[in-house]
Amino acid sequence: MNWTRTIAGLVLAFGFAGAPTQAQEADHLQCYKIADGLKLTGTLDLESPQLGLAPGCRISAAKLFCVSATARNVAATDKATGEPITPAPVSGPDPGDRICYKLKCPAASIPDQQATDPFGTRTVRKPRAAMLCTPAIAGGPTTTSSTTSTTSTTTTTTLRFVDNGDGTVMDNATGLQWEQKTLDGSVHDLFNLYTWAAPGGRGGERDPSGTAYTAFLGSLNLCVSVDGSAVEAFTGHCDWRLPTVAELQTILLSPCATNPCVDPVFGPVSDRSYWTSTTFAGSFGSAWVVNLGDGRIDPSPKTSTAAAIAVRGGGL
Repeated sequence: MNWTRTIAGLVLAFGFAGAPTQAQEADHLQCYKIADGLKLTGTLDLESPQLGLAPGCRISAAKLFCVSATARNVAATDKATGEPITPAPVSGPDPGDRICYKLKCPAASIPDQQATDPFGTRTVRKPRAAMLCTPAIAGGPTTTSSTTSTTSTTTTTTLRFVDNGDGTVMDNATGLQWEQKTLDGSVHDLFNLYTWAAPGGRGGERDPSGTAYTAFLGSLNLCVSVDGSAVEAFTGHCDWRLPTVAELQTILLSPCATNPCVDPVFGPVSDRSYWTSTTFAGSFGSAWVVNLGDGRIDPSPKTSTAAAIAVRGGGL
């Protein structure tokens, strides 16, 4: 038996029956340890464009069941420096390469799954999250703020940040839709300040009970009034939220040569810190804030005040 595979093929990937697919969001593989009833044994040759031929590989019983997954609310830190890491989009060939990380998730009741692969159809048992495989490419990143295509008669440019004309900005690199800030005294006003958690709240400082959630997001997501009548939420959507620290960092200019450190399309963004939904790992009483003036990132007590900008769409 001789198969040609990319390096990603070293992990046999299946999908849960009925699992939804999202072309732009579900680009990770979440791998579960399983008990496989098929006692497989055999040999095969593998070949990848990057690493060449690996002949005579021995194959045995399956140990992982990998499904498409979307990574949201990512709070990553470089343990050597203590600095947060901003995940960035990675695109490559299909099927793409993967780098797989050890994964430990809270206990969840996941039923046995029926799966079909080149060796037959059977039930894989006791799925338990064990690994997350992210998209990867060889070498450094290839990112641009805009793309241009030219023919003999036309030139088309796709901007990264686009003003939607309804008080929002679309980021074509991440697929996220952002609120624009204003100077009109409304809920969008850049001088509005909010708390992340309410002092003495029922859930304590872990509970997102501050005015950033109750007043700010509560106003943007108001779809039904107190008397039960329909109310149009901001742009007609009821899923506005605070960005994660990784998401908010994606709109910073690099390098920060201007103040504020964001594209002018976001409106009159103030030189102050903006809340993220990401709790600081060193203290449940603090969350990460990003200063959109100079790009600085710091933890801040959740009961203190900071500005807020809303986002919607698939998370990072």
